This record gives sequence, C-alpha cells and structure tokens, in this order.
Amino acid sequence: MRPLRWFTRLVALTLLSSCLLMAATAVGNRGSPALAVARAASDRQGELRVMVIDVERELAVLRRFYFPYLTRVDWSVWPPEVEQREPVLDFSRHTLYSLDLGRVQFTPLFDYQLHSQSRGLEFVRSGSNAAVYVKLTGEITMLGHDLSNSPRVNVDERETQSLVWSPDGRRLAIKAFRAAPLILLDESGSRTYDVFRDSAPLWSPDSRRILFTQDSFIERNGRLRVYDAESGEILPAVNDIPGRSGVWCDSDRIAFVQVTPDGLHTVQVLDIGTAQITQALDTQTAGGQEILSLSFAPRPECDWLILTMRRPQELVARLYRLHVPTGELTRLGENTRIIALSPEALVYDSNTARVALSVEYATFEQGSMPEVYGRVPSQIEAVVWYGDFRQGLFLRSGELWRIDVRTARSRPLAISTPIESFLIVPTGQ
Repeated sequence: MRPLRWFTRLVALTLLSSCLLMAATAVGNRGSPALAVARAASDRQGELRVMVIDVERELAVLRRFYFPYLTRVDWSVWPPEVEQREPVLDFSRHTLYSLDLGRVQFTPLFDYQLHSQSRGLEFVRSGSNAAVYVKLTGEITMLGHDLSNSPRVNVDERETQSLVWSPDGRRLAIKAFRAAPLILLDESGSRTYDVFRDSAPLWSPDSRRILFTQDSFIERNGRLRVYDAESGEILPAVNDIPGRSGVWCDSDRIAFVQVTPDGLHTVQVLDIGTAQITQALDTQTAGGQEILSLSFAPRPECDWLILTMRRPQELVARLYRLHVPTGELTRLGENTRIIALSPEALVYDSNTARVALSVEYATFEQGSMPEVYGRVPSQIEAVVWYGDFRQGLFLRSGELWRIDVRTARSRPLAISTPIESFLIVPTGQ
C-alpha cells in the first residue's frame, strides 16, 4: 500500500505542476488567466479541501489540509486566507494563514495570543501589513515582526468599528459609527482627528486624503469634507460642501449627489486643485429620479459614471452610464447587477429579477448600445470573468460552469467534486 500511496502522490504533483505550467503559458501567450483555485465541499470538521483547476483543459488536482481549530475561511480575497484558534493553556493562539499557490500550501502570516476567555478577535490585512482587533476590549494592534513594539490603540468597545486600510497599506483608519474621532494608526503610532459622527472614511487612490460624507436623513443634502491624512487639516476646497454619496475618481476629483431645493437630484464633479464644481447630470436629464448610488468607471480620464436611479414610490431600480464631459445618459437595464467593470467595458446582468441570466456587454463609447453576449439557463451563485471579460466561471448548485460570451454558450466543467467557492488566479501569479 505504501508504494501505491507514494505513486499516487507523485502523479498528483506531476499533474499539478503541469496545470501551473500550462496556466503560466496561457497567461504569457494570451494575457488571460486560465487557472482557478476552488474550495471543495467537505463533511469532516477541520478539513479544508483545495482544488487547483486548469480551466482550459478541465484538469484538477485536489489537496487536503487539516486545521484542527479552524475558525474562518475567506475565499473572497486573493490569496485565500484561513484562520484558526488553538487553545494553549490559559491562552488561545490565533493564526492567520495565506495560500501559497507555488507550493500549494497554507503558510502562516501572523499570529496573536489572547486570553482563552476573550472572544471576538478579527484580523484585518492589507498586503504585507495586518492589524488585529479584539472586539471584547476594543484594542487594535498593528502587527509586525516585533510584537513587543507594535503600535496599538484602545477604542470604545461598545461601538461597531470601521477599519479601513489606505490603498498603499501603510495606514489604518479606525472609525466608530456615531462617534466623532477618527484614529489613524501606522508604524509611528496613532493620531486622532475630529470628523463627522455618522460617516465612514473613504481613502483617495494615492492614500493622501480621506473623504467624509455626512448624509442627512432630515435635510436632502448632507456635507462633504476632505482631510489631509498627514496633517489632519481640512482641505478648503472640500469643506462643508452640500452634497451626499461622494466618491473618488482619482486623487483630485470627486463626484457627488446634490439635491435641489425642490427635491430633484443632480450629479456634480469637484476638481480639488481648482476648487471648480461642474454639473455632470442635470435634473431634466435625470427625469425626476432619485440617485441611489454612483461610482466612477476605472478609467484614467474619469469620463464615465455608473448610476443606479429610481423614481419616488417605485421599487424598480435602473442602471445607467453617464458620460461626464457631455452629460449623455444611457439606460442599461432594470433590476441590474454589475458583474464586471473594467477600463474598457461594463458587463452587467439586466435580468436579475428572473431565473435566467442575460449577460450584456456595454462598452464605454458614446452612442454605443449594449449587446447581449450570452444567456445562462439557471440562477447562478457567483461569476468571475477572465480573458478580457469574454469568458467566465460561475457556480450553480455546487457545480462549476463555464460561459463563453463569444458563442453565447455555457456548460459545466468535467469536475465531479462539489465546489463551495472559487477564485480565478490573477495574471502574473
């Protein structure tokens, strides 16, 4: 039996190496990743089953990992994370692991010891940095190689905290809902600033500024304010501007909703450098609809906004794309769900209220209309797109399906193991 076991392992490792090599070749030749990492279903406590799948050839290798004190599995981030809580005498050792795809194993990143009676510990990670938040005591600690010198702060444990890393992963913004102070924690220590009580921090892409939007439920307009993350000073160009739902385009431009005295919604764009405000959507073009949400398309020109709107007293929400320079508004669909948003195209589902999924592809070009690229004859659980958003994988009742928008066809992969969640390996991994 022992030689057979080693032979089986050798075959599995050979197949895994082949999958990784073929995926790397596919990435190099076509620029589109074709390797997926999935969490397979398991009925054994503490067992984590990981599948590495070559999507193009429909080959898979299954690896089993055992975490006797497994407490959390996060398959929504890359690489996937695992956390376990191991009792050691009067203390519990909390360890955060991350998947190493090259060796197909979970490697420990950070660990933290806590009294066994304490509960509610949470790891918050950004790249190579991490913080640990103990909900019972309200203590937040920046984790590093030397835990004895790790900066830490204590916040009000009665408040639900908002922990937001800056995009560069150097600072952690700590904000308690309905509490005024903002705490910035980094390697040098902590600083506290007074901000809006009911607002969460929104970092600029360059990690230099923080936007706060105080939405008012009494008045139609709230207030906007931007702080310099280094000095804590308020930017004069964005001090108490009336508006709501502010979002960053780049580090110098902000879009926000502004409500007129008669209750109509508009969209304004602020250039922080010049303090100039430009109207991107007027009340007439909006057609009397309320703006529920807005976001910039990830383009360097900041020329397209994605809006969700509806008329008062209606339940139907509509998805639009707005060309900021011209104010041209294009209706995309009703009860929509955005599936993928890239600098070149918006892929969305315009039939989320139905069982069937219709995938539409709307390019960011003036005058271009959405095109229906494919239909899936079933309700789906998740969609991940690759290959310039022309191909994708989705889950359906534990099965992994592949959809090709070029042929408008979908079919299940030839994998018999039930899948709980999956991720497409990013390009370059």
